Amino acid sequence: MLAGWSALSLAGKLSGGGWDVPGSGSQMAASRLSAGFAGRGRTDVTLVVRGSAAAARSALGQVPRDPQLEVSSTGPVAAKGDTYTMPLGLRMDDGTARRELPGIQASLAADHPGVRLALVSSDALFGEVNTLSQQDLVIAELITMPLIVLILLLLYRSVVVAMVSFVAGGTAVIWTLGLLSLLAGQHQISIFAENACSMLGMGVGVDYSLFIISRYRIERFRTRGDDVPALATVLRTSGHTVLFSGTIVMAALAALFLIHLDVIESMALAAVIVTCCAVLAGLVVLPAVLLTLGAQVGGPRHGRRRPDAAGGQRWEGFARAVMRRRLTALLAGTAALAALAVPALSMRTFTPDVSVLPQSSAVRWGYQAIAGAFGAGAPSPMLVVIPAADQGQVASEVSRLPDVAAVQTAGSRYFVSADGRTAVVQVLAKGGASAPGTLNLLSKVRAVTAPDGGVVGGETAEGVDANAAIGSRLPLVTVVMLAVIYLLLLFTFRSVLLPLKAIVVNGLSVMATYGILVLVFMRGGTPLQNFVPSVLLAVLFSLSTDYEVFLLSRVREEYLKSGDNSAAVASGLAQTAPLISGAAALMIAVFGGFGFIALMPMRQLGTGLAVAVALDATVVRLVLVPAFMRIAGRWNWWFPGAKRPPM
Repeated sequence: MLAGWSALSLAGKLSGGGWDVPGSGSQMAASRLSAGFAGRGRTDVTLVVRGSAAAARSALGQVPRDPQLEVSSTGPVAAKGDTYTMPLGLRMDDGTARRELPGIQASLAADHPGVRLALVSSDALFGEVNTLSQQDLVIAELITMPLIVLILLLLYRSVVVAMVSFVAGGTAVIWTLGLLSLLAGQHQISIFAENACSMLGMGVGVDYSLFIISRYRIERFRTRGDDVPALATVLRTSGHTVLFSGTIVMAALAALFLIHLDVIESMALAAVIVTCCAVLAGLVVLPAVLLTLGAQVGGPRHGRRRPDAAGGQRWEGFARAVMRRRLTALLAGTAALAALAVPALSMRTFTPDVSVLPQSSAVRWGYQAIAGAFGAGAPSPMLVVIPAADQGQVASEVSRLPDVAAVQTAGSRYFVSADGRTAVVQVLAKGGASAPGTLNLLSKVRAVTAPDGGVVGGETAEGVDANAAIGSRLPLVTVVMLAVIYLLLLFTFRSVLLPLKAIVVNGLSVMATYGILVLVFMRGGTPLQNFVPSVLLAVLFSLSTDYEVFLLSRVREEYLKSGDNSAAVASGLAQTAPLISGAAALMIAVFGGFGFIALMPMRQLGTGLAVAVALDATVVRLVLVPAFMRIAGRWNWWFPGAKRPPM
């Protein structure tokens, strides 16, 4: 209850920022521009107005005096046709601006019905993203919740058990949102953390409850309804597996903290906490509920057949068929994933820009209005901050660069600081902020201005710096994550080969997912959001390893009993395939719901996760794993110093 109460205030505490790279050129430029320039303040926006000359000029005169905006200074008005712009410097900090600007935007539009207007800036953009994120979360939940309940009903054939599993997943999410609300009061937490928490928490929480409840129903059947021994066995087997799986997921996701970007650290924090809460809910809360419900969960009253008997023979037959044609199955599955991965070679990423907003967004309209009137690069100029004495020379050099549409250096205080020491050269590119030509231009502008002590800011510079921060640390994240996964699997299953196999096939699955995302989202030239590949990498390896643990735990149980590798693989797959398929269906429902929302970053992330889980639960888990384990034979279980495994 306390967590739920705390979670209610989370939305107002979240930040739309988190993209600034400490010590980068874009961050230093933003710091130098925060004071001392007319029309520039702690945060800056551009007021865009379209309408008749009289109505537009009336709005331009009234809006800066609106107390909601806290305008500290104004810049020069620019006009072309019926489109007018005016830079406004605001007293509010960027966090406040991102929370307040969407509401102010709506209020201003209502107060000036004779014109169409918008507030345009990175803060306005991320404020809109914040608002849409909250709306999209509700939409995603409206899509996914009924699907989750339906799938649970089909899996359990019991309303009571389905609700128990659903509540277990929801408990993990509520606990996490409550904790994030407390943390957000002290630290910057990105808006994307809330979506990541709901997306991953519901999936993992319901999955873990599925494995616990399904094993509990089997053990109640074996003990003829004796709940305590049944639960003891569940905690010793499936409970241990859930704990270990959760540990692997948390350890893998924690590697994202090596990328020093607040937006990614926020998502990693939410993912680690919600996984921990899902494990606690599954191992502490759920057992108490199961003991309380007893016979209502299942067992002897539900028939003479074991709860896991249905379909077991079919899955075992499928596994044996795959193992009989093991080489063909392995090569075909690998080739299919490799073919899907080919488009990933052309993957491009960038920070979220105005293209992530729907066409109905006022902020997107404002960007498009400026671009239509003043050029594609006008909404997001590069801001070169240099010593005032060098302004003319730098402006002249930059204006000769290719892909430059215009250079602005008017002699007003908008371009020169009040003390006369610092100046700004605004560079308008011919293309948009994330266009390839604009990215090339940025590197040239930085090369030209660096000798004069200039730093370059603006949307393009922020995006390139954030991309560089992610790209430079991603290899380290990958190495650390894979090392952790390998070592944990190595000592758990006492096998050198199986962890290596898990990493290779999961890597293929991740690359295939990247390729599908490129085909789906980059056909029109739109890059993937820059945090999507790195977050996908960590989450997908975590979830794939999660399923690997559940499968191999059962296979190892059977192998230790019989010493027959092929029989153990077939039996383990027969026992876990229904559970893994059900868990995958739940995950796909949760992640797929986010594939239909308006906000592009979470749509890309949700689609990628849904696709990856589908590939893992079919091609990887049902084809590649049994085929490989049959080929490897006794070497699956080789471990230095261990007794030679039986044939």
